Amino acid sequence: MASNIKSLKSDASKAMVSEKAKLVQTDPLPPIVAMDLSKDYNFVKKLFFYWDEGIALHRGQPKPEPEDTKYVLFDTDCGGFNNIRMGFEYMVMMAYAMNRTLVFPPPHGWYLIDWGPRKRMKSADTSGLSDYPDYFVNEHMQMAVPTISTADFLARQGTNLKVPEKYIKMHEEKSAGRNWELRMAYKREIGNRAKDEGWGLGWGIGGHVLYWPDAKSVEQKNPVDRNLVSGRRPVEYGPVKDLTTVHFPSCLNEDSQTGTWRYLGQVANMIFFDDPEKDKDLKRMLRDHVHYLPEVFEIAAEVVSKIGLFNYAAYHVRRNDLQYKDSFIGAEKSYQNTEKLLQPGENIYVATDETSDKFFDVFPRNNHKTYFWHDFFGDKAKPDLKISRPVNRKLIGCIEQVICAGARIFFGTRSSTFSAYITRLRGYFKAPDTNSYLHNNQHSGNPETDKLKVGHRSGNTYMLEFSSMWELD
Repeated sequence: MASNIKSLKSDASKAMVSEKAKLVQTDPLPPIVAMDLSKDYNFVKKLFFYWDEGIALHRGQPKPEPEDTKYVLFDTDCGGFNNIRMGFEYMVMMAYAMNRTLVFPPPHGWYLIDWGPRKRMKSADTSGLSDYPDYFVNEHMQMAVPTISTADFLARQGTNLKVPEKYIKMHEEKSAGRNWELRMAYKREIGNRAKDEGWGLGWGIGGHVLYWPDAKSVEQKNPVDRNLVSGRRPVEYGPVKDLTTVHFPSCLNEDSQTGTWRYLGQVANMIFFDDPEKDKDLKRMLRDHVHYLPEVFEIAAEVVSKIGLFNYAAYHVRRNDLQYKDSFIGAEKSYQNTEKLLQPGENIYVATDETSDKFFDVFPRNNHKTYFWHDFFGDKAKPDLKISRPVNRKLIGCIEQVICAGARIFFGTRSSTFSAYITRLRGYFKAPDTNSYLHNNQHSGNPETDKLKVGHRSGNTYMLEFSSMWELD
């Protein structure tokens, strides 16, 4: 009996093994679905936080000021936000090279952000103020360049500089109107004093280049491409290095030309060093330490993860808030100019200040699903796309730059510094195509020739980015 039971168990065991074998042989495994990382918010956000690796090297520690602290003062550019950004980049890089503390100007209203003729981001309130930490992460800047406010600077140096008491205490003024008047008067008085007394530096990028440590060392050790000098006059730091304070006044009345008292230009070619590694170090500093607030990239990542990272084309089409009216063309022409670089049926994101909903109908007529800001935010948002996270009105332009930078290919508007910065962000993101294309130009479909249609780049070009800003590793 025991033997029979053992035999039955053995037969049953063999049968079960045989049945399992049949299941293994005949039942297909469920399909393995690969995760589409292009639509994964966390993946997109991580890629957008391009500065993380560089910032981690500092372990959260700010750069200490030396005992004999020296300062860089500057004025906010009188143009729109991206002109302001470009001038600010210049100042941070100068402070870094000079090993000086950077002093933020008194907060005031920024053109086309807080006031001015705006078709988008409109607000009836024109009394708003802007400050650089409202847009850029000050804690990350301070790891490379110490920064302080004008109020702090005047508390330290106001008496030494013989600044009138009314300016030293202007931040205590409770009247908004009076406070604004004092800030503007301070800007004019200090700017003109610096210019007249020799501590104001009229080194506008359009007319000057800084040789570091001096012209002789640069010419001997690392000769400069003359195309990048572009006839600009050389300046050296040596004559002013012992001054406690230097100032870069901007838009000084009749002296507001780009060549002297306006620091407007692509910072790729503003300083020439005796060692190319110093140039890369300066540009890495800018990449890692001068960037928009994280919420800009987080909100953009929400949009991009709904469309698909690098899976769409993007356009920046200026129609109103741009002084170069010859850059305005109809959407039909824009599409004709760019269609050969598009993929069939490719999704499209359009960042624009055009107010007509029908203006871009040419894109959907040609089977391109087309997205706009209002598809994701506000009362007109589509239910499947709506993002409910609150958005600071002043940051909308920055967010749209990042959305455009997340595209497979990008087309900008001629003469727009907003468009130009998108190309640099694409370089930081390692986008599949970092060429500059303009929807104003007719393209053949060959990227190698089409990328040349933006025009010749020289040292004082300021509406096109240079790949040297992101080819750093």
